[in-house]
Amino acid sequence: MRIFRPVRSLWKTGLPLLGMFLFAQSGMAHPYNIGAFWKLGDAQPPSCTISTSISGWRNNASETINFTCTDNRLIYQILCSVNGGAWGTCTTSTSHTISGLTSNTTTTFQVKSIDTFNNESVVTAAETRTWSTDLLAPTIATLTPSATNTSAPSFTFTGADTGGSGVASYQCSLDTGTASFTACTSPRAGAGLVAGTTYYFRVRSIDVAGNVGSFSFVTWTNGGWTAFGSCSVSCGGGLQYRTCTNPSPSVSPPGMPCAGSNSQSCNTFPCCTAAHYTTNMCAGYQYYHRYSYGTCAMDGGQCPGSTSYGASNPYIGGTSTMSCRSGSAHAVSVYQDGCSKGCACIVLCQCN
Repeated sequence: MRIFRPVRSLWKTGLPLLGMFLFAQSGMAHPYNIGAFWKLGDAQPPSCTISTSISGWRNNASETINFTCTDNRLIYQILCSVNGGAWGTCTTSTSHTISGLTSNTTTTFQVKSIDTFNNESVVTAAETRTWSTDLLAPTIATLTPSATNTSAPSFTFTGADTGGSGVASYQCSLDTGTASFTACTSPRAGAGLVAGTTYYFRVRSIDVAGNVGSFSFVTWTNGGWTAFGSCSVSCGGGLQYRTCTNPSPSVSPPGMPCAGSNSQSCNTFPCCTAAHYTTNMCAGYQYYHRYSYGTCAMDGGQCPGSTSYGASNPYIGGTSTMSCRSGSAHAVSVYQDGCSKGCACIVLCQCN
């Protein structure tokens, strides 16, 4: 960039120089106006300072370096050089952009200025920047899970950055479907994992230049129980079962198996048989039967499993009911426990 460039010979010495200027004036045949002046010399060179902080490994294919050049008089020219090449015009008077940078390369940028007295700035560290470029993302070379069939699995991993700046750090996510990466190191341990859940472990590497690689992952499922099924018997004690299929634990890598038993006892109350009732308490058209098993305090309510009949015994395990009246001439005391299809009762009553 040319700013001002008069005759420069002898100015650099600092000696006075007489300049003669001839001006042709319109309307005059050959008149000349002659002006004379004294111009003092300048031996002080200009200087440039780069303000952009750029060094080490970078991950940009294009870099812009900002700088400022100053002089005690006037700057005549600002020049830039890349990788020791020829000095040429900078992008602007305060910056230079370098494009087309490729991976695994080193770039050196320099800037200098020349003043109107042909003094050149000295290229020092203030006018120089050097950096390396890495545009390739790193990868995860190995990922090995262990103890995924427990509530505290562990994962070991390594990264690789072939031809790049090298792996600097890792980020991990242990989640149930939505990744949330945080800084981590190998090995990475998990804790508090629960049954009936599918988990993901993801890990990615970041290189020195700041490139973030794609994540590698493993996934597994911890088993969960279904609800218990129906009881195997209606009375007398049976079993009901459940299965570890809600969901089933994964095989590779193995998921945590279901904890606890796949069965439990059910309907443990005794079955109602002839031994659970006696003969008629009262004679007549309407009478009640007394069940001899079990006790529970319940006055004035319904007595499931009991009924009134004519000349026959009650149906064992029947479901009809008898109203028990409390505080009257026909008051009864009712006791119940769990018999088949209802409650066996001890009924103390008066006949009608």
